Amino acid sequence: MKVIVNICVHKAPKRVESLKRTVEAIEKQCDKINIQWNGFSGDEIPKWAIREPIINSYGTDYSDLGKFTFLEFIKEPCYYITLDSDMLPPPDFIKQIKQDIEKNKCIVTYHGRILNRRNRTTFYEGHHTLKWNNDVKADCEVDVPGTGLMGFRTDYFCPLNLHLTGHEKMADLVFGYYAKLHNKKIVCAKHSRSWIKSLNLKGIWHEFNEGKRKKPETLQVQMMNEIMDL
Repeated sequence: MKVIVNICVHKAPKRVESLKRTVEAIEKQCDKINIQWNGFSGDEIPKWAIREPIINSYGTDYSDLGKFTFLEFIKEPCYYITLDSDMLPPPDFIKQIKQDIEKNKCIVTYHGRILNRRNRTTFYEGHHTLKWNNDVKADCEVDVPGTGLMGFRTDYFCPLNLHLTGHEKMADLVFGYYAKLHNKKIVCAKHSRSWIKSLNLKGIWHEFNEGKRKKPETLQVQMMNEIMDL
C-alpha cells in the first residue's frame, strides 16, 4: 500500500523555507508528496518543488485544512499522512506510523487532546493534551488529533470536502468532529520527546496566545461541545 504525505503551506517566506526541509526529511520515506500552496499562484511555487515525487496544488487558501484537499483524488487505498510544514520527521517516521496504524487499526497521531467533559467553555485550556514534544508512555485514545503529525488508511476513513468547511485554523477540531461522527477511533501513539524535531516556527497556538485572545473561541467551543455530545 502506497504512502502519500500531504502538507499545506501558508504564504510566508519562513514557511516556504521550512517546508523545503520538511520535504527533504520525508521524501525518501514515501511514494508521493502532495503540497497545497495556500494563496500562491503557479509562478510563485519554488523550483525545488517542481519535481517528482511532489504534486503541487495552488490558488485557494484553505488554511490548515489544505492538507486534506487531496483526499478526493485517492483512487485506491493508501496510507494518508498529514504533516505541518514546520516539522522535521525522523528517518523512521513513516515506518513507525505505519506500524502504529496497523497495531491500533485506526487513525494515529503523535499529538492530541482528551476533552474534559466538565469544561464546556474553553477549548485551548482545561483539557488533557498529549504533546509531540513530550514523552507519551503508552498509546492513548484522544478526542482531537494533532493533524500536523497524523496518519490513517483511507480504507478505514476517507472524509471528503473537509477543506470546504470554511473553518480556518481549526483542522484538528474539524477532523476530530468528523472522525467522531463516523465512529472512527483516534489514538495518540507512544513516543519519546526527542523523536520528532521542530523548526520552531510560530504556529496557530502561538498566534492565538500572542493575540491575547482578541478573537473569541466561539467556533472552537461550539465544535468541541459537538464532539463531546456525539
